[in-house]
Amino acid sequence: MAFNPFGQLGELKKMRDEAMAIQKQLKMEEVAIDKHGVHVRISGDQEIREIQSNGKSDEDIRKEIGR
Repeated sequence: MAFNPFGQLGELKKMRDEAMAIQKQLKMEEVAIDKHGVHVRISGDQEIREIQSNGKSDEDIRKEIGR
């Protein structure tokens, strides 16, 4: 059996395409957690979309942390 580097490239591209499709699906998923006055909303690709703590928005929290 002969070694075929182009066949491996095709497999690599197929795997990359599948991974990108999964990432796109994960981006559309969302999880929300409410605990002890803190609300966090995060996407499946681990991007924080919203944070609230005791009714303060994520922008308010950023201002407080930035001091």
